[in-house]
Amino acid sequence: MRLSARGVTVRFDGSDAPVLDGADLEVRTGETVAIVGPSGSGKSTLLSVLGGLLAPDAGTVAVLTDDGADTGVPLAAASSWILQTTNVLPERTAVENVAISAALAGVAWCDALDRAHAALALVGLADRAGSRARVLSGGEVQRVVTARALVADRAFVLADEPTGQLDSATTASVLDSLLGAVRAHPVTGRGAGLVVVTHDPEVARRCDRAVRLDSGRVVA
Repeated sequence: MRLSARGVTVRFDGSDAPVLDGADLEVRTGETVAIVGPSGSGKSTLLSVLGGLLAPDAGTVAVLTDDGADTGVPLAAASSWILQTTNVLPERTAVENVAISAALAGVAWCDALDRAHAALALVGLADRAGSRARVLSGGEVQRVVTARALVADRAFVLADEPTGQLDSATTASVLDSLLGAVRAHPVTGRGAGLVVVTHDPEVARRCDRAVRLDSGRVVA
């Protein structure tokens, strides 16, 4: 399966120059792609378009089969998110925070808990499953958010600066968990596609490839 953007242009009201200007990007399941570039180059905007949060003014974005046929799957239904702002429920346990994602996707609560335990084990938090989110460290919370994105069983994971507020040691640990998890999904065993916006060269280096944006265009 492929997440494909072709000729995507986005203009915001009052702006002379487009935020995205004919950007192309294609990501396959099982592939990890970093989006890099200077601040204001359109990285987060492109991620929002890929996830169906923002409609482009021109161009197309679609979920395709490996043969290039349009699957008809809505973008929002194909992707889950990992954000820099973690938005966990502080009084809920780690496993409950993760299970909520699966439950919202229609999974029965008992099955959602089973999936959540599997996802937490994959990101190295099996021993913290019963801990309330408010007592977890920043790195542990980021792992909870990673597990929450994975447990929904979507074909693609979109991450916006997921390590931006972490120190280097915690970044490495969270990145290990994220890359390992998308390459072997905790529920299905299939690989998911990962698109990660980052300013961190180490994050970009560890992805399969990096796409560089500048002034809204893919330049490398």
